[in-house]
Amino acid sequence: MAAAVAALPGKLPRQPPPPPPPPSPPNSTFPRYPRSLAAHPALSSSHPSDVSALLAAAARAGDLRLGRALHRKLLRGDLLDRDAVVANSLLTLYSRCGAVASARNVFDGMRGLRDIVSWTAMASCLARNGAERGSLLLIGEMLESGLLPNAYTLCAAAHACFPHKLYCLVGGVVLGLVHKMGLWGTDVAVGSALIDMLARNGDLASAHKVFDGLIEKTVVVWTLLISRYVQGECAEEAVELFLDFLEDGFEPDRYTMSSMISACTELGSVRLGLQLHSLALRMGLASDACVSCGLVDMYAKSNIGQAMDYANKVFERMPKNDVISWTALISGYVQSGVQENKVMALFGEMLNEIFLTTIQADRFMLMLSNPTKLLHILLGML
Repeated sequence: MAAAVAALPGKLPRQPPPPPPPPSPPNSTFPRYPRSLAAHPALSSSHPSDVSALLAAAARAGDLRLGRALHRKLLRGDLLDRDAVVANSLLTLYSRCGAVASARNVFDGMRGLRDIVSWTAMASCLARNGAERGSLLLIGEMLESGLLPNAYTLCAAAHACFPHKLYCLVGGVVLGLVHKMGLWGTDVAVGSALIDMLARNGDLASAHKVFDGLIEKTVVVWTLLISRYVQGECAEEAVELFLDFLEDGFEPDRYTMSSMISACTELGSVRLGLQLHSLALRMGLASDACVSCGLVDMYAKSNIGQAMDYANKVFERMPKNDVISWTALISGYVQSGVQENKVMALFGEMLNEIFLTTIQADRFMLMLSNPTKLLHILLGML
């Protein structure tokens, strides 16, 4: 472990700011992230390309209200019954917004229009919303109809292989389909889905083999494997992976750094924690909420003399403190054995900053006469 800590680089270049989003093409009718789609003149259009483009823009924006309005408009005509692109666009919108019942209604009405996009959108919707078994059954029905899966279908299938019982039944079939479709090691999205499927089901060794077989490795894939090792209580292996990640020339993002700080907390290595904190500062990531909360928790759980001073400094530099960061700080003070009045004072500050600002003052004064009711409300906000 000491060798791993010593291997961390002393200096890394500051991460450049993200590039600005590309401007919309001159002939683009719909912005990528629309601000007021409901007022767009194309809402009154019945042309399939206009309707599908507007549905796609609403899906990107997560505008379920507009999607339902467009659906009502489509029901007044026959476009939804004869145009697969429009129907798929509506189905995809409901899928991305998590409206399972609405997505299913659209899918069931597409008897003669279903294609691989339709089946995949519905399967993904089910897998993401707690209906994993239904997702796998739907993919099986698709295969029986003669359609072959694409990369997105296989990602949905891999995501649905959880809990473990489903993985034991279907996981091998998913791996076989990936091989059959020629996507083993060649598609980053499919590789990531397989790594996640295997790791979530406790097979980190196989997940690592899938990772090793990928032709292209991105920051996202590295971070996924590192985070799964941390969650699998294999913090030392996660540190070794992180060192390989740095040696390959990659720079950590907020998710990589957050996972590594969790690994450091698990290991109880203050030295590694200080180096990660320094690295986060150099990379401009220390002010991120996830990273900052992790640092507060890490210092609060360490046993060094100045631990709470470090935790408090990180806490005070956070752009905004939430329940998670407050809880980490207060828990740290409790564990460090500070006086009870200090802890209660911090708890009062947390209530004042987070909770009382969300409760109207007059309502709060009324609830003071009913402490039990107030306690239930505050606990419900945690």
